Amino acid sequence: MSTTPPDQPPTGPGEDGKDWLDPRRALEGVLLGLLAVIVIAIAAIIALAVEGEVSGEVGTIATGAFGVVGTIVGAYFGINVGTKAGAQGKEEAKAAATQANAMAYNSQVEASAAKAQARVLASHLPEDKARNVNQEAQEEGQAAADRVRDAWQQAGALPSA
Repeated sequence: MSTTPPDQPPTGPGEDGKDWLDPRRALEGVLLGLLAVIVIAIAAIIALAVEGEVSGEVGTIATGAFGVVGTIVGAYFGINVGTKAGAQGKEEAKAAATQANAMAYNSQVEASAAKAQARVLASHLPEDKARNVNQEAQEEGQAAADRVRDAWQQAGALPSA
């Protein structure tokens, strides 16, 4: 039994274990709907033929049936295309997020390596010069971080502060 709230369409497997969003299941529903419309149209035409009033009413029934069939088929293909496009967009977003995470990780690794190199280089300087170099390095590092942050904000990738 599905645990979907009553105000939302079902998205998971139904009672028979089939997924509601499976294209084959959707096609089954469309075909059953088309069959029902065709059966009703044929029954109405036969009923009119038995009564002897076939002329204008058959055209009306056929027009209505074709309208319903066209609507059902159009809805099926529209939903099918939309579902596929949504899945593709989701995959592309996931790939972009993975790439962004990898870039962020690499940036953190490179920053840690640069800090370690700076400490080693500073350790070989006299103490008074090491303090000055350390202060300069921190200021330059903060300025570089600010420039990168500003560029990301201008690109719209980060919310403005």
